[in-house]
Amino acid sequence: MNKRRASEFFIEFLSEISLSCIPASAAISQIKQMQGIPRAVSRIAFDIAALLEQGYNFSAAFSMCKSAQFSEKDISLVLCAEETGNYGGTFKFLSEIQAQEKEARSKITLCAVYPAFVILLAAGATLALMLNAESLFPFSKQLLTSADYAASFKQGIAAACFVLLAAIGCLVFASVWFIQFPALYYVYAQLDFLTKDGVELSRAIESAISAAISDEKLSSALTRIKDALKSGVPFTEAFLSEKIFDSTRAFIETASANGTVHTAFSLAARQQQKQRRTREQFFLRLVEPVMLIAAGAYMLILLRYTVMPLMMNLGGFM
Repeated sequence: MNKRRASEFFIEFLSEISLSCIPASAAISQIKQMQGIPRAVSRIAFDIAALLEQGYNFSAAFSMCKSAQFSEKDISLVLCAEETGNYGGTFKFLSEIQAQEKEARSKITLCAVYPAFVILLAAGATLALMLNAESLFPFSKQLLTSADYAASFKQGIAAACFVLLAAIGCLVFASVWFIQFPALYYVYAQLDFLTKDGVELSRAIESAISAAISDEKLSSALTRIKDALKSGVPFTEAFLSEKIFDSTRAFIETASANGTVHTAFSLAARQQQKQRRTREQFFLRLVEPVMLIAAGAYMLILLRYTVMPLMMNLGGFM
C-alpha cells in the first residue's frame, strides 16, 4: 500500500472515531490499537502520536509525518480544525472528499477495461493471421516471403496500431476532464464547509487556495479575492470581479443579500457536481462506440494491407 492510499485510510478511520465525540488525540491512540488494519495505516498513527507527544500540534504532526502523504489541502483543513476545534467534522469532510476522489478514479479504471479488451482482441486477431497465413493462403507462399509484402504488412500494422492507440489516448485524456472533479468543486466545497463551521471568510479562502493548487488560474483568482477582502472590498464585489466565478453569480448575489455566505458556496458546489455527473454520463456512453469504431478501422486497415494482397494473388481462401 502506497503512502497516499494509507493516508486516505487513516483519515477515514480517524473520521469515524472522531465523530463519536472522542478527542482527536484519543482517536489516534485507538487507531494504534486497532487489529486487522493495514500496517501502513498503523505506522501513520504511531508516528503522528509520537509527534503529538513531543509537543507538536496536529497540523505540524500531519505535515511532518514521514510515513504518510497528506496533501496541502489536508494540512490546510487541519489548521482550520485547530482554530475551530471541530476535528471530527473536519476529518469527516476530508473523508467524504477522498471518497469522491476514489470513486472518480475507479470509474476511470473501469473505462480502461473495455479498451483493454478491444486491444487484446485486435492483437489476438493479428497474431492468428500471422501464424496461419500459409494455411489460409496456400497459393501465396511466395508472396508471403517477398520484400514487397513484408513492407506492406509492416505499413498496415503500423497504421492500424496508430488508429487504435490514438483512440485509446483520446479516451484516457478525455476521462480526466469528464470524470474527475474540477478544482473549482473542491474550492466551493471547502468554502462551504469552513464558512458553515464559523471560519472567517478571508481565512476560509486562504485555506481554499490549497485546494486550487493544481489550477494556477483559480489559485491566483482566490489570492486576489483574499487580498481584496483584507483591504475592505465587499464579499460580492470581490468574488464577482473574477470571471472564473461568473457561473455562480446568482448564488453569490442572493446569498450575500440574505447574509448566508456558505449557502452560495454550497449551491455552487452542487452545481459543479451536477455538471461533472452530466459530463461523466456522456463520456461513459461514448467509450463503447468510439472503441468499436477504432477496432473496425484497425481491422479494415489490417485487411487492406495484409489480407487483400494475399487474396488477390491467385488464391483466396482454401
